[in-house]
Amino acid sequence: MAAKRDSEPRELVGVLPAAGTATRLGRLPCSKEILPVGLVGDDAGHHRVRVAVEDALDALWAAGVQRAVIVLAPGKEDVRRYLGDGADRGLELAYETLADSPGSPWSVDAARDRIGDADTALVFPDIRFEPMNALAELRRAAADGAADLWLALVPSTRGEKVDLVRTDEDGRVTAIDIKPGAGHAGWTWVTAVWRPRFADFLQRRLAAGTPGAAERHVGDVINEAIAAGFEARALRFPDGTARDIGTPADLAQAWRAEESP
Repeated sequence: MAAKRDSEPRELVGVLPAAGTATRLGRLPCSKEILPVGLVGDDAGHHRVRVAVEDALDALWAAGVQRAVIVLAPGKEDVRRYLGDGADRGLELAYETLADSPGSPWSVDAARDRIGDADTALVFPDIRFEPMNALAELRRAAADGAADLWLALVPSTRGEKVDLVRTDEDGRVTAIDIKPGAGHAGWTWVTAVWRPRFADFLQRRLAAGTPGAAERHVGDVINEAIAAGFEARALRFPDGTARDIGTPADLAQAWRAEESP
């Protein structure tokens, strides 16, 4: 196979970690990722239900991503049945099943073999965010290869629910504060693009383990990578928004946002 020319864009593969159990939402009629979050209409006046994962899939499509891996917990075959092979959305969807995932880092890593030497686009199927072109902007920014990792940031006042990202004046990520608590505000990250070098680092860190540690987040591994000399950069979207549909109150807000003109 001919070597890839520098002028050719690197392949970007989406990863959607969906191996959680959504216990905060109580008993559900379907997996959280395909919960209805609103109605959308077309020019002919026809309406259909929009489900939670569509924001992530639309972001991948807008970024020119052609294939993605959805990591599911056992028993979430309804997601696979609903989304199918992704052809109707312009994506090639593959599925991995991961039992008893300790958290998002393990779910993300479960897709590692399918990604190979391509770059990774991490999108969360239960986080609704704007702008929809944030991932596309990250991909363009990452094209110069100057950083190992790029994060899309939007403002947030919900430090009790989200991670807040600290950057220097040049846009380098210096640290991620994991859910620092109520009253904290700043910039939270909603999607990411990273090189295989970071994907391999994440895999090694998970294999090494952290005895006695509390729940680990992707942000924890990013902090460890920065400490190890990796360069992470951020793009800020001042008018952007993010909402995790993982609680009844946030799910209700997501419906209201979808119905707003």
